[in-house]
Amino acid sequence: MAADEKRAAGRKVRNIDGRRIVFDREDFFDDPDDWTISAVAFTGHKALLGPTGIGGLVTAPEVEIVSSRFGGTGIDSQDPGQPQSFPYRLESGTLNLLGIVGLNAGLDYLKKMGMVENHRLKMALLSRFRKELSEIDRVEVYGSLSHDRHVPVLSFNITGFHPGDAGMILDGDYDIAVRSGLHCAPLVHKDIGCAPYGAIRISLGWNTTQPDMDRVLAAVLEMAGL
Repeated sequence: MAADEKRAAGRKVRNIDGRRIVFDREDFFDDPDDWTISAVAFTGHKALLGPTGIGGLVTAPEVEIVSSRFGGTGIDSQDPGQPQSFPYRLESGTLNLLGIVGLNAGLDYLKKMGMVENHRLKMALLSRFRKELSEIDRVEVYGSLSHDRHVPVLSFNITGFHPGDAGMILDGDYDIAVRSGLHCAPLVHKDIGCAPYGAIRISLGWNTTQPDMDRVLAAVLEMAGL
């Protein structure tokens, strides 16, 4: 059995939507042989500090993806078809060069900051915030209690508030940006019991501090009437 076939035999076909991934392992992409997934797709404009309109797809060695767009690539103009070598089979026409440069700058910044340490600090802030939030009678917190394999994101609801209304109040009255609703994942919200309206989601950024989290907690306490 060839090496790629052996890897495929031990790997479940599983694709990961990495839009909210915080890469707490800086060597994540270094050794795809260790993966238990087939592909990771990610966007650049969220945790990675890049501009909008740029993202990436990383696949395990044995994964084959057929071309879905066709056009010039500038590497083999005599070939009337789309080149089939990677990554050109998936990259037709002129690339988003400004987006690539911007994403690269964001990644450089995060690496200099220390991605692993920054993730550790954000998870410490989140753990404390979750504990404090869970002690409020009129607040329901969702998600795993264990933060071992977690990113600094937390969903919750305040009794008596539609999550959309709560999000607008936090934004307009307290200058706190959250995302409310179903978060493009209605089945997840159904599974955790907050469908059909969803929840309030707070996401910690690279520069979130303890005073920021204290301000969110104070706002939730006030909205809960405490």
